[in-house]
Amino acid sequence: MKFIKKFLWIYDVTDRALISMLKDIKIFSKFDERKLYELSQKFRLKKYDNDTFIVKEWVQYGRIGLLESWELTVTRTYAWKSMNLWKIIKWEIFWEMAYFTQSLPMADIQCTQNCIVWEVDYSDFTEIMQENPEVFEEIKKTLTQRHKDNLQKIELTKMDQQQQLETDEQWNLQTIKINI
Repeated sequence: MKFIKKFLWIYDVTDRALISMLKDIKIFSKFDERKLYELSQKFRLKKYDNDTFIVKEWVQYGRIGLLESWELTVTRTYAWKSMNLWKIIKWEIFWEMAYFTQSLPMADIQCTQNCIVWEVDYSDFTEIMQENPEVFEEIKKTLTQRHKDNLQKIELTKMDQQQQLETDEQWNLQTIKINI
């Protein structure tokens, strides 16, 4: 406890804001102050302008994002039609689906206004997952549910839907890949 108190006065305003955000995210909520501080040091702040595509479908990025302000729109193109899948709101993590499936992003993510994003490289995130397997388990559940929700939102013919489901079987819990 003394370590935490001694350490707290060293944080600058940016560190405290990020630590507060991380603490409120379900997957990191059980971390103590020291672990939150160590985690926060792996993130970098990035600002994006309105209408900027932060992620483009099928393009590799090598990082995971945490939205600090405003919101992002997630869209996916299927059969030459762009579909809004969901909104990423303040303090939500994104890019993680590509990370856990070791694949390219399957959707575009665009700023609806100027926004601030905290980003962490895959290598640093892998380190976090290896040190905290309980975080990995929580994310795995979230990703599986999100993928099921996305499939329901995409309007496909029965034949196309069956083909898509067969292709997307990689998303079930047994095949999400990471070396922990």
